[in-house]
Amino acid sequence: MRKCLAAILGAFIIFIAAEGLLRVGGLLHLKSVNKRNRGLYNEGGTINILCTGDSMTYNQYPLPLEKILNERVGSESVRFNLIDEGRPGVGSNYVAGHIRAHIKKHNPSLILVMTGFNDRSGEVSYGALPLGRRSLFRVFDLVRLLSYNLSEKFSSNEITFPEDGFESKGSSSPKELKETTLTLEEKVLVTSILEEAQRIRFNQGQLAATAHIEKYLIEYANLVPLYKELANIYRESAIYDKLEITARAWLKINPNSSEAKINLGLVYGRHLKDSDLAEKYLTEALKTDPYNSVVFSLMGSIKMYEGDREGALECFEKALAIDPYNDEALDRGGRILEEMQEYKRATEYYNRAFEAYYKNRNIKQLAENLNFVRDEALKKNIPILFIQYPMRELDELKNLISPHPSVYFVGNYANYKKLVEEKGYWAVFTDRFGGNFGHMTNMGNQFLADHITDTIIKDIFHIYGKDAPKKKEISKEE
Repeated sequence: MRKCLAAILGAFIIFIAAEGLLRVGGLLHLKSVNKRNRGLYNEGGTINILCTGDSMTYNQYPLPLEKILNERVGSESVRFNLIDEGRPGVGSNYVAGHIRAHIKKHNPSLILVMTGFNDRSGEVSYGALPLGRRSLFRVFDLVRLLSYNLSEKFSSNEITFPEDGFESKGSSSPKELKETTLTLEEKVLVTSILEEAQRIRFNQGQLAATAHIEKYLIEYANLVPLYKELANIYRESAIYDKLEITARAWLKINPNSSEAKINLGLVYGRHLKDSDLAEKYLTEALKTDPYNSVVFSLMGSIKMYEGDREGALECFEKALAIDPYNDEALDRGGRILEEMQEYKRATEYYNRAFEAYYKNRNIKQLAENLNFVRDEALKKNIPILFIQYPMRELDELKNLISPHPSVYFVGNYANYKKLVEEKGYWAVFTDRFGGNFGHMTNMGNQFLADHITDTIIKDIFHIYGKDAPKKKEISKEE
């Protein structure tokens, strides 16, 4: 009995000692991080801040943020330079896939990230460490980290393919499935090529990975999964000229591929604005895939941009009859109904779009990509600030990202809720693409820039007192 109690007591003492060492070490590390960040400001010169994300970043908050930072804490010796690397329509895959290139190109002192809304299930992820929020004891966090690394080391990351082809089941004709079926040897080869492409993507970037895949397609032109992977990367990265070339080559190998035709419909409808050619490919896609919600949604978007609201709404309703959680059809259908002053139906569409957003989003993939971006920043000793979308709870974002002294967050739920109540929705946002939020007006962007500035100068660069004057209040005219 005494031996048992002694063993328990000894284990408890070791646990407390380990916990104490981890916490003391964390405090010392935090102190060094704060000193380094403050030093970035004291050294003077130009402080580059990289802003990456989707259309909520592109031409949105970076410009007013640069102005506010320089007004509040800039000087003759210190200037802030905001680099806008946002790109409309992209998801966290794009952000993760380009972060190394962006860091190398811009050499930032700080990285700001707002991404995740455009993520969808089934996209390629980049593989990182989604630890989530901290537990009460740091020892448990260390055990989680070690167990994760061991499981990654000894687990198999083999890519698997469906036995009857590479088009989604139920969406292809029997002829198409037969044409895209690969032999066992070809499946093994595809697995090897894609695994190597992923490794190259990590070490050398997206372009090197796509070049690796394209090299094999010259010799093995019948490997449809390679075209599919290239199309996914180019679509996610919004490289539409490459997407067009890839989809056309895909069609030569498999003329019945509805996916290739949908990609061409996307290129011509959204990028090249050739609605006739887009509708041609989308109509052909419906012949082999008559119940594809995405096709009707794209057709609706084309008609919407042409000004045909009734035709667009009809297409969106067809898309929703097939897939009630098609968030694009719900969002754009809601916009049309709002323009037609059918506010009750528009509100119903927006509420359903909000629900569909959470249903369709691949949370695991998003966590992996966000942590990959985090890890790349920390490897270069660059502090990183994750920004939550307006009207969204901050904990939704924090729960996905491993904590670290150089990782910061800006939440906007309560702030924007109050602003919308005071100023009105349309004074803050220009649309409702996010259900209960959208792209922002000048007022909305300045409001976000003010809150980001507070975090940057106080929590990251630790500028206090006379160096950090009060922020300017937003007037009714702004």
